[in-house]
Amino acid sequence: MSAPAALAVASDAATVWHCELCGFTYDEAHGCPPEGFGPGTRWADIPDGWGCPDCGQPKADFAPLDLG
Repeated sequence: MSAPAALAVASDAATVWHCELCGFTYDEAHGCPPEGFGPGTRWADIPDGWGCPDCGQPKADFAPLDLG
């Protein structure tokens, strides 16, 4: 498991993920209803084949956003 994935799994708090190419953000608390992911949908529950709705980059190219 990669370090960013381990970080996300270690916390029960909602995590915000961002596309490293275009900056699109996915907030687990809000989900992404246009993509079919309701509020509370965890990053781990999004299919690995999903891509960024803005630029098409794969899920693997997202990283957790440090909000601290």
